[in-house]
Amino acid sequence: PDCNATCQSSSGLILDAYLQDQDNDGITDTLDDDDNNDGIVDADIDGDGLIDITSLHRLDAMRYQLDGIGLRLTTDAGLDFSGCSIVIHQGIAQRRCHGYELVTDLDFDTNHNGVVDTNDDYWNDGAGWLPIGDSARYFTADFNGNGHVIRHLTINRPST
Repeated sequence: PDCNATCQSSSGLILDAYLQDQDNDGITDTLDDDDNNDGIVDADIDGDGLIDITSLHRLDAMRYQLDGIGLRLTTDAGLDFSGCSIVIHQGIAQRRCHGYELVTDLDFDTNHNGVVDTNDDYWNDGAGWLPIGDSARYFTADFNGNGHVIRHLTINRPST
């Protein structure tokens, strides 16, 4: 507060006029669904450290990043940390989330005919949903359902 314009200009530092606004668009990151202004909705829209699960596709993608540090949509896709908070990890400041959260209800009856069958995504020849993680790779992320429901989840797989 005691550093006037002369003090500020001689410091060599630049005053950040957009605190809590990574892309300086005038919308704070907690309200901005595109914190890095790349035209793509962030993985963590509300910046709470939990990747937003908005669809069955994103729910399925949790299997590609079991620790929830970022969104990975396929096995070989890069990690999307957009919207994640900056945290200190192993002595380095970096964007990083810590889990997932449902932001809407999900329904495995994808054709909405009242029955989960061959016409629905994730039917998998009657085996239904493939559980996330296995005996070699555990799900270690936080998961918050936020009061939302997952309807018509079907799993018909022999235990191994």
